[in-house]
Amino acid sequence: MRVKILFGIISLIGFWNIGLSQNPVDIHGQLAISGSKIINESGDTVSFAGPSFFWSNTGWGGEKYYKKEVVSWVKNDWGATIVRAAMGVDDNGGYLTYPANKTRVKTIVDAAIAEGIYVIIDWHSHHAEDYLSQSQAFFKEMAETYGDYPNVLYEIYNEPLKVSWNNVVKPYADSVIRVIRDIDPDNIIIVGSPNWCQRIDTVADNPITSYDNIAYSMHFYAGTHTQWLRDRTLQAITKGIPIIVSEWGTVLADGSGDVAYTETNAWVEFMRSNKLTHCNWALNDKSEGASALKYNASTLGNWSANSLTPSGTLAREIIKNWEHSYVTIEDISEHTIAVLYTQANNSIAIEPMAGEHIHISLCDINGRELFHNQAQYNTEISTESLTPGVYILRVWNSNGSMTFKFVK
Repeated sequence: MRVKILFGIISLIGFWNIGLSQNPVDIHGQLAISGSKIINESGDTVSFAGPSFFWSNTGWGGEKYYKKEVVSWVKNDWGATIVRAAMGVDDNGGYLTYPANKTRVKTIVDAAIAEGIYVIIDWHSHHAEDYLSQSQAFFKEMAETYGDYPNVLYEIYNEPLKVSWNNVVKPYADSVIRVIRDIDPDNIIIVGSPNWCQRIDTVADNPITSYDNIAYSMHFYAGTHTQWLRDRTLQAITKGIPIIVSEWGTVLADGSGDVAYTETNAWVEFMRSNKLTHCNWALNDKSEGASALKYNASTLGNWSANSLTPSGTLAREIIKNWEHSYVTIEDISEHTIAVLYTQANNSIAIEPMAGEHIHISLCDINGRELFHNQAQYNTEISTESLTPGVYILRVWNSNGSMTFKFVK
C-alpha cells in the first residue's frame, strides 16, 4: 500500500509505503534505552500502546482471558502493539501456590511473538522483595526461554508499596537484573518505583547505573492522580529517567468509579508528547470501573461495541489511534492508496486502488471518533467544521493498517 501525503496547498512532501504483512516487531526490531527514551533498532524514538491483562490468579476471574485469541483480537481490532501479562505471585491463587499462572503468562508471550507485537512479562506483586529467590528463578527461566526474542520486556516488580527505593527496591532489582543479564544482555527490564509506582522522583535521585536498557514504571489512575503526578514524572524525564507506564486506568486508583474523561485526556496527551509506552488496566469482566469488558464478554475476543465498558471503549480508541506506525519505507507495493490533505479546500481525499475495500476512521487528539466509513471507491472527508488542532487519520483493511496525524 503506497501512501502519498500532501499538506498545505497540495505540496507533495513524501511517499510512504505500508508493509501490510509487517507487524510492529518486524518494523522496529530490538528495542533499547537511549537517555529517557525507548528507541528501535534504527535508533528512532518509539512508543507503544496496548492493554494489560488482569491478575492471572486462579479463581480471580481474569485468568479466563489469558488466551491467544484475545491477543490476536486486541492486536487486530484495537491496534495494540504491546500487551502486558500480569502474573499474580503471592496473593491467593498466585504463582507461588498455583504454577498454572506461569502457563497462562507463557500463553500470552507465545501469542504476542506469533502476532509480532511486544509483550511485558510482569511479576505482579506488591511485596516482591519478600520472594527474591522465586523471582530470580522465574526470570531466569523467562530469559532462557524468551531472551532471544526482541518482543519481550521484563517487569520485575509491579508496584512496591511505601518502602525505600534505596534500601529495598533497588537492591532487589539489582539482584534480579543480574540473573536476567547473565542470559539476556539487551531486552528492556522495567523496575517499579515506590508508593504504587508514583515515587519516580526517588528513582531519579539514584537510578540503576550498572546495567543498560533499564526503564522504570510509573502508574496512574486518572480519577485519583492528576497534574501533580505529571509534574513529578516530567521532572524525572528531564533528569534522563526512561519511563514506561506499564499500568494506567481511566477511573479511581482502587479500580472503582466512572471514567474521568478530562483527566484521562490530559494523561493521554502527556504520554503522547513524551513518547511513553503504556498499557491500560485491564482486560477483564469484573464488575468495576477499570474493567474493559462487560460481564460475561467472550473469552475469545471478537467483542462488539456492546461488549465494552465505558473504560474499555475509551481505552480501545486511545490504543487504536496511538502514534504507533505500521509505516515503513519499502519497495512500492501493488496495493496503492493515495491520501491527500488539502488545507485550502478543507478536505481529505482518499483514493483506494480499484476494488480494494478499506476502512477509514478520523479522530481528534483525544481519541473521539468523528468519522468512520468503509470505502471501495474515492472518498472525501470535509474538515471544514473541525476546530483548529491535531487529528488522527487511520486507514486499514484485512491485511494491515496505517495511522498518521495532520494539523488543521
